[in-house]
Amino acid sequence: MDASIVVATLSAVVALAAAVMTYRASGKATNVNEQANQLQWVKELRADAGDARREVTDLRAKVADLSRELSVVTREAEQLVAEMQLWRRTAWREGMTIDRYREFIGPPSAGINGRHL
Repeated sequence: MDASIVVATLSAVVALAAAVMTYRASGKATNVNEQANQLQWVKELRADAGDARREVTDLRAKVADLSRELSVVTREAEQLVAEMQLWRRTAWREGMTIDRYREFIGPPSAGINGRHL
């Protein structure tokens, strides 16, 4: 066998081995890049989940505040409705005069924009 054939064969074997190693390293690098991308995606999801938890906590607090405010407004509205019904029943009582009715409801109070109603 000629020396140049042996050298060429050895060079081909070395080149093939280098190609295989390069291909494997490329595959591993691709896997590492994919894992890094997935890890970044997971980190973003966790950050978004943390933000969502904080928003939910804030919204729950706002809902609790609004619920308390609604409860107060509802009580006030119920009181006003009851008072209005009393005034209406009183106005239609037998023998009720405008002067007696005015005495019953009391003096006018400041209404909208400081005007008397």
